[in-house]
Amino acid sequence: MLYSFFLTSHSVLRYVLLILLILTLIKSFRGWQKHLPFDAITDRLSFFTTVTAHLQLLIGLILYWISPILNYGRSHAAGWMADHFLRYWMMEHLVGMLLAIALITVGRILMKKANNDMQKHKRIFIYFAIGLLITLLMIPWPFREIIGRSWL
Repeated sequence: MLYSFFLTSHSVLRYVLLILLILTLIKSFRGWQKHLPFDAITDRLSFFTTVTAHLQLLIGLILYWISPILNYGRSHAAGWMADHFLRYWMMEHLVGMLLAIALITVGRILMKKANNDMQKHKRIFIYFAIGLLITLLMIPWPFREIIGRSWL
């Protein structure tokens, strides 16, 4: 039951994160291209996006330790790299998402250190866009063979 709760939370929160990433990207790209001031809305949006990414990471790490799939993989440590399904869940998903969240976090930190509003918009856009791209690639979408999961 605990596993189901965390898995559902992780699945639902992915959509919240994707929406926040897209909204932040639109706002920062518009600000960057139109030379708009970096306002409080953009700052809060990037903050909530980063917090949501970190919450998603926390839930994902909990799942990493309680997942029956990963427990099976850890108990069969000798062969999981040769198994596409186990390799994805044991390593690829974790490393890809860690990289995406690290990029989002670095983008937020660098935004704070920027000297002007255009740099702030540009840094948020570039780092969050790469983070979004990696996230989209690493989500186990239902249409992905072998590793695909349901929409929720």
